[in-house]
Amino acid sequence: MRIYTTQKKVDRDIKDGILIINDDVKFDFPNVVIRGSIFAQNIYAKGDIKVQGDINAFNLDIKGILEALNIKAYNIKAKGINARDINAIDIFIEARREKYFKPIYLDSKIEIKKQIKK
Repeated sequence: MRIYTTQKKVDRDIKDGILIINDDVKFDFPNVVIRGSIFAQNIYAKGDIKVQGDINAFNLDIKGILEALNIKAYNIKAKGINARDINAIDIFIEARREKYFKPIYLDSKIEIKKQIKK
């Protein structure tokens, strides 16, 4: 597992607008910004994560808000999701009702596929 503790370390590993991690990745600081796309096996974030491109991962476990252009993952767990397209098997949004809350807006499509049990 690759663990990032600062934004500066994340920025250093982005090559040609893509952060590729051939393993699990954990962002151990709040408010991560990825100026490009990210490809990893499993992504864990302590707080919000904003990806200016696409996310492609098996599992996403985000303790804050997840924001990206397109998200492709098997499982997504976050407090909120803001994306153009989402392709996932399971989505779990840990929304808590507060005094003010934001509704979910879909600009394009959300595709949820049921897992076929053999």
